[in-house]
Amino acid sequence: MQSEKRAEKLWHPPFFRDHQVNGQPVLPAVEAMETLAAASSALFPDTATDTIEAAAFDKFLFLDPKEESTPVY
Repeated sequence: MQSEKRAEKLWHPPFFRDHQVNGQPVLPAVEAMETLAAASSALFPDTATDTIEAAAFDKFLFLDPKEESTPVY
C-alpha cells in the first residue's frame, strides 16, 4: 500500500493552552489518540477504534502559541 503524504491542519482550541511543558503548549495526549482513531476509522472503516490500549508517548508535539493551527502529515 503506497501512502499519500498530504498536510492536514490540527486546529488549536483555547483549552490547548492549558496543557504545557516548560511553559510551551503541547498537544494533549487524548487529542492525539482521538485524531489517530478518527484517521484510522476513515482509512479502515471495518476496524474498531473505540479502544486504545498500552498507549505511550515518548515525545511532545509542541504548539506555536501564536498560530491557530499546526500542519500534520
